[in-house]
Amino acid sequence: MKFIKILPFFVLVLFFGCSDSPITNNSQQINFSIFAWDYSEHHYIPDTLYKSSFLDYYNNTSGIFQPSTLDNSIIDSLVEIWVQTILTHNGKRPASAILMLSEKPSNGYPDSLFKPGLISGTQFFGFYRKLEPGEYILNRIAGLITLRIELPEKFTAGIVYKTKNNKQYGVGSQDLPMYNDTMLLKMFKVGNMSPEVSPIAWELKMKNIYRLPVSEVINDSFFLDIYYKESDNYLRTYPGSGIPLLQMLQLDKYVGNTRLPPPDGIFDFLNGYTIIPITGDIICPSLYPFRDKIPDVNYKFEEIYTQGKNAAASSPKAQYYHIRGFAKSSY
Repeated sequence: MKFIKILPFFVLVLFFGCSDSPITNNSQQINFSIFAWDYSEHHYIPDTLYKSSFLDYYNNTSGIFQPSTLDNSIIDSLVEIWVQTILTHNGKRPASAILMLSEKPSNGYPDSLFKPGLISGTQFFGFYRKLEPGEYILNRIAGLITLRIELPEKFTAGIVYKTKNNKQYGVGSQDLPMYNDTMLLKMFKVGNMSPEVSPIAWELKMKNIYRLPVSEVINDSFFLDIYYKESDNYLRTYPGSGIPLLQMLQLDKYVGNTRLPPPDGIFDFLNGYTIIPITGDIICPSLYPFRDKIPDVNYKFEEIYTQGKNAAASSPKAQYYHIRGFAKSSY
């Protein structure tokens, strides 16, 4: 146990003795340093109700979820994720994508929803292609959609799915097999998203997940910590706080790779919970970690969650928090 407590500080000395640039050796170990405002652009939920599902799933240690979480969980059948595509794509299909699309009525959606229309930040009509299973990851209980492709900022994306309580959202290719039939998608990504123009869509974009510059991450030799930068010093706590930021932001709650407290000073490498190794995504179990989990109002970084990235990067607090460490890939 003493070794576990001492390890972060030993590794810290090694890490900051290295260059900030990626290093290459036989293990392909790479250093990373990510600003708190530079969250991943690849993660969404299809409806604001999945916020509670997300919190229930990623903070749960018993495996017993709230009834609402189970009712809204997405079942395997019917799931289709579609992204806007270019006109020359062979598999393109026309679709009307609508933000916060309601449950499919027993007699079907009204014809008006399928007709071409454009409402900025709410509705878009265009051509889409269906993602292959390897192009996304879907956490069906939490409702978390992880895109494994790069999607242009101006493009939209939507989903068709059915929940455990037998509610269907959208009409996809399984319902409309003819390629010239217009589908109806529940849009989770709008084009050129901003909190001012599309505040609801902004809430569907996850800003608590950070993508490392390494995929297929393995636990061996992995190190991650969160620091407050003061002058040229990187501190594990911000001024006046005695709690390490890694613990404060709930990325260190357990001993080793178990689900047993107390915190041991090391990042909890929990596959599918704190990290998605295949994509190199770090998941904070709080929706707004650098706001809600920072108790001192003077050090809360509100702008991450209320402003676009460019504005947040220009904030006086932009240099406060850094996610730093090193990792290596299995390939």
